[in-house]
Amino acid sequence: MAGPSNPGSFASAFGRRRNEHDDDDIMQSLLQSSGNSYHEKRTFVTLPVLTSEAELENWDSQLRAALAPYELYKYLDTDIPEPDEADKAAHGTWKADRADIYKLITASLKKSTIWSRMTRIGWKPEIVDPRAAYRKVFEALQHGTANTTRMVIQELMELKPTKFDTMDNYINRLCVLRNRLRNTGIMNPLEMDVYPVLTAIKDNYTELFDRNIRKMEKKTLTWEDLIKDMTETCVDKDIIKKGLVNVNVETGKKKKDDANATASTAAPAAPAATGGRPRKKCNECDETFKFPAWQQVLVLQPGIGTR
Repeated sequence: MAGPSNPGSFASAFGRRRNEHDDDDIMQSLLQSSGNSYHEKRTFVTLPVLTSEAELENWDSQLRAALAPYELYKYLDTDIPEPDEADKAAHGTWKADRADIYKLITASLKKSTIWSRMTRIGWKPEIVDPRAAYRKVFEALQHGTANTTRMVIQELMELKPTKFDTMDNYINRLCVLRNRLRNTGIMNPLEMDVYPVLTAIKDNYTELFDRNIRKMEKKTLTWEDLIKDMTETCVDKDIIKKGLVNVNVETGKKKKDDANATASTAAPAAPAATGGRPRKKCNECDETFKFPAWQQVLVLQPGIGTR
């Protein structure tokens, strides 16, 4: 028959479990503080102050570049769900990430008209939500109207390379318009973005059109692949061609300069003021005479003169 239980053993077991629980809490605290200390060491490039729609694209590019070293730009494009608060390390990282991005964005919004416009269209500054703030910036500066969105879509659908002085500028405008739509939440099917572009370049870049239309039909084409191919095929070749033109221009200029230098060393023509008739100064009376053409042979011989 089992003897009576030892009260000391219960206390000992309880104490061990309590210590283990305390150890878990300590470990979680260390992990959280470790995460917080890591975030405190982050440094971001200060964004330029945003004052108008004309600066919006450059501001967006610099914001993404500032977030890129820490891969935080994902918070701009998607709603990252909040981790369970029980996972203190993950939850702390999530909060710190959002706070860093939020502070970076709002620090560049110093113009009162932008703040007031953002709040009028539903932005709540007291809620630390970087994606909401990011999207409201675009809505406020683009006025967030349906007419503006329709205008952007129409321009993207009708954009032609012939409207630009270089293919580089054309491609840049394509990317700006597409990003503008995506920032307002409009995610077109890939075919809707790609097909108008391929149609626009078909006549002047047949091979480029053919290989990319085949990729689109096979569902292997991406927007990034198309832009890369267009840049390599159109922009890079334009730069090479321009370089060759510059070489030809410099060569032609050098030949012209050489010809001018040769001409400058030739014997000067007779002065036009004398009608082609040279003058001769008399050694005796110190007067100058102009001779007719038939007497030039005498003038050109030193020591002979006729007064």
